[in-house]
Amino acid sequence: MIRSFTKYITLSLFIAYIFVAYIDWYIDWHNKNVVSILSQFKSNIWMQLLTGVLIVIAGYDLKSKYQLRYHYDWKVILPLFLVSILLAYYRFFTERYNYIYWICPVYYVDVIYSFGFLYSIVASVNYYRTYRIKCIRNKEKSPKDVIFLDFLCPNQNYIITPLKLCYKLLDWIFTILHIDDIRHAILNYCIKLYKKCKGILHIDVLIKYLDLHPLKALDARIHTILKYYRLCRIKLYKKHKGILHIIDVLRHTILKYYRLRRIKLYKKYKGNNSTCEILDDYPIETKEEDIFEFEDEVTKILEKIKKHDREKSFSISITGAWGTGKTSFMNLVKENINKKDFEIVRFNPRDCKSFQTIQEEFFTTIACVLSKYDSRCSNTIKDYMASLQLIDNRGIIEKLTSFYQIWNKVELKESIEKSFASLNKRVLVMIDDFDRLSKAEIFEVLKLIDSNAAFTNLIFLTAYDKVQVNKMLGNDYETKDACFVDKFFNSEFAIPLRPYSYISSYIEEYLLPDATDDEKADFHKTITKQESIFKDYIPTLRDAKRYINQFRHDYKGVRGDVVVKEFLLVQLIKYRYPDQYKSLFKKEYVEEGGIIYGNMNILYLKKDIDKKLNIYTILNTLFSTDNDNNSYKHVYDIHSFDNYFVNRIYSSLRIKDMKNLFSLQWDKVKNTIDEWNTNEDKSKDFTDYLDSYYIDNLGNGSLYFRYMEMLAYLAYKKPISRAYELFMKVIQTQNLYEYHQKYRLDFTNYKNRLLEIIEGNAPQLFTRIHYEYKTLRKNEDEYLIKDNDIWPLIKKKFIQTTKDDSADDDNLINWLYRCIDNMEETTRKIFLDKECLKAYRQRVEKNPDYYIKTFVRLGLKTSRPDLNSIVCEPFWEQIFGNKTQFEAFLTQCKKDNIEKSELAWNFWLLYKANNYKPIEFENQGNVQEKIDNNLVEEIKKLEEMQKIEVKVYQIPDNCKSNQHKVVYKKFLLKYKKELDDITLNISLNGKIRKAIDEKIKKLGIFE
Repeated sequence: MIRSFTKYITLSLFIAYIFVAYIDWYIDWHNKNVVSILSQFKSNIWMQLLTGVLIVIAGYDLKSKYQLRYHYDWKVILPLFLVSILLAYYRFFTERYNYIYWICPVYYVDVIYSFGFLYSIVASVNYYRTYRIKCIRNKEKSPKDVIFLDFLCPNQNYIITPLKLCYKLLDWIFTILHIDDIRHAILNYCIKLYKKCKGILHIDVLIKYLDLHPLKALDARIHTILKYYRLCRIKLYKKHKGILHIIDVLRHTILKYYRLRRIKLYKKYKGNNSTCEILDDYPIETKEEDIFEFEDEVTKILEKIKKHDREKSFSISITGAWGTGKTSFMNLVKENINKKDFEIVRFNPRDCKSFQTIQEEFFTTIACVLSKYDSRCSNTIKDYMASLQLIDNRGIIEKLTSFYQIWNKVELKESIEKSFASLNKRVLVMIDDFDRLSKAEIFEVLKLIDSNAAFTNLIFLTAYDKVQVNKMLGNDYETKDACFVDKFFNSEFAIPLRPYSYISSYIEEYLLPDATDDEKADFHKTITKQESIFKDYIPTLRDAKRYINQFRHDYKGVRGDVVVKEFLLVQLIKYRYPDQYKSLFKKEYVEEGGIIYGNMNILYLKKDIDKKLNIYTILNTLFSTDNDNNSYKHVYDIHSFDNYFVNRIYSSLRIKDMKNLFSLQWDKVKNTIDEWNTNEDKSKDFTDYLDSYYIDNLGNGSLYFRYMEMLAYLAYKKPISRAYELFMKVIQTQNLYEYHQKYRLDFTNYKNRLLEIIEGNAPQLFTRIHYEYKTLRKNEDEYLIKDNDIWPLIKKKFIQTTKDDSADDDNLINWLYRCIDNMEETTRKIFLDKECLKAYRQRVEKNPDYYIKTFVRLGLKTSRPDLNSIVCEPFWEQIFGNKTQFEAFLTQCKKDNIEKSELAWNFWLLYKANNYKPIEFENQGNVQEKIDNNLVEEIKKLEEMQKIEVKVYQIPDNCKSNQHKVVYKKFLLKYKKELDDITLNISLNGKIRKAIDEKIKKLGIFE
């Protein structure tokens, strides 16, 4: 690579030397042969537009190349850069040529050299970004070592970064050139940052700002520069307080932030010790962390890889269940492999944008590896990707120059094979999380492994869970003998199984860092005695870490208030079966002992509990009939039971958070409930909590009163929820008398307080109570709150809302349907309140758009679009008084051309002809489409039917002439047949048929 680049530079310099030496001759030749042609160029509107289009295309191309980190060919870019310099030189520093304007004051030549410079800049930036990645990949130190060294030796340049390169340039500019404009710009920017912090000297405020600001990467060198200019150019800075200057504050702040950030990074990468609060679920990375002692197995697989023939590709699968340590095993392989013999490539298909880009991103990664050894590989792989139609990101010129190569797949593939074969190292591709991919992604990775099997020196190491992969692929790809993916791998290595003692020992060691000797003894005794249960519930190390984190979090809130052995088992249920954990909290599996067991304070398993229940073994251990009667602190004690669930999480709510509401001020209680109601899960959890709360054990009337306040407020906010039924249950007079005996309730004050809470701006709760009273769903006499207490408020708010033009029409009409005056018990016909009807009619007449638009609708929800009925708004007659007034309203709407007024009018005509009953359709086409078509076809059928009706009634009932009777009979039978052809099932059809039959009978003529 270096040799070819040196040759190219030497050749370029030689050409430049010849050009400069014979510049006069070249200019004369250029003027005679080139300028004479260019002078014929004429600008016009089409040329200007074409240039604009080319600018847009080139701009988009530049953006795409920058985002893709496209590797330009320097053989093209360097001459382009030199030509751009030459054009710019003659454009600005000579008057030799007359240039033509593109768009004043921009010349066509300005566009050309500008984009030449832009392409050169993008090429340089992309080259640098690629070079930086190479530097990072080539460094022998691990990320931990890098951070540690940077922390101890911040001035050691063991790796070049863009930031340090900038510092070098700043040092050079500041100390050598002394460019005042740049210096002032930097310092003004720093002072502007200080002013944005409003002069606050607190370090935590400035650090918080720096964390959100691009200056967060500042190094100690900026501090050094600021210190230099503070001491040497003191007149530039204004004093802040006394002799303290603004730049002093900023300098010390940056230095403090720099040190804190270094310490923070060091601690982050130093690793977690046994006293940390939360165990990180990171895979094993080093031998020191290898608790499963995988070292021997890792050595075996490394020997297998080393002995494999370099002339062939090789693919190995590492299989194991979820959480058994596949990623950890691969990390150990990577750590122990000889880096001098292998180039490691970690490829995770989950990071790809989609399954279509998996192969593209894989080849891009491989290109980065091979280009370190052969600069031509990058372009060759791009051509190969283009031949496979994976990418199309080459420049226009490059496409034209290499078009013949793109489609020569065989030659390109052979070229890549040679590149692999010429490597002194073998390439090990490690693919993780294979079992977390979708079906399409799995097939794409398998295709990738299969299609690249011809490349020598290439080894694939893939980890996955066979069960999960089979589940994703489905039964179609599974056989009795083997998994479908087996055929894509030369060798399979199953993660070795270890005795459960490895995991149980880990749990004991890390369960509680500061455990007392007694607690440690309880841990060991419980885990040892119940090892079979722990093995079922916590089968993997990943499970163990999550269980430990859960236990630590919950135990600190109840430490000392629970029996450790029992709390460990309850936590197992919570971790593995959270739904059954909730059921246990609600005492669905246990019951109080009572007289049968002789102890009212002990909980026992219910006799009818299903012994096949997942958690039955643990429940039988915790709530055995052999439990000691001294139940203090035990889970089976009725008073201690809740302690085992004190940190129970309902989605994200804890019991202690909900219990706190009993002691907060009422305004804070309302704000908290409002916040929880914005999340459906939290709202449900709070409702569950109130539902499961034991009102009988509240202790005093004030706590009961607060419970009722919270329940009333929740029902007020969520009237269409279970909270409503809970609220109605506790205001039943039968229940209230029981609480009155215990808490000495003042019913009047109690009732007034509840009404005060629920009579806010949203009357949905009142309206629902009123509706259920009036429809006899609930007996008003059985409840504390009567209809007379709430109906006046409902009516007042409804009438006020009808006058509000911004009110939601959907909610308003549904509200109207619940403003019931009375209901006939026999027919269950509902009559709405007249004052509410009058107010709503006034609103509709003022603005009929919504009412007319929603007047006609489908009658049923059915899976068959051709089987339905067409109905209308059900209370139109009560709203408008009678049919005549409503028809006049529809006529006016049609005259005013209100939207959907034609549909409403056509329906009304059909509705009248059907004796004001819904119009039913079956096997006559899509009913909704008939509505969308404004029932035009149905009106035509109605008009035909009405014409027949007129003709039928024109035939006399009595006729003496037999000849006339025969003629009338033919006409009547003809009309009847015409009715058969009209597919419109309305009452008018039957009415006409009946009239025909009667006339035939009166004429004395039988069919």
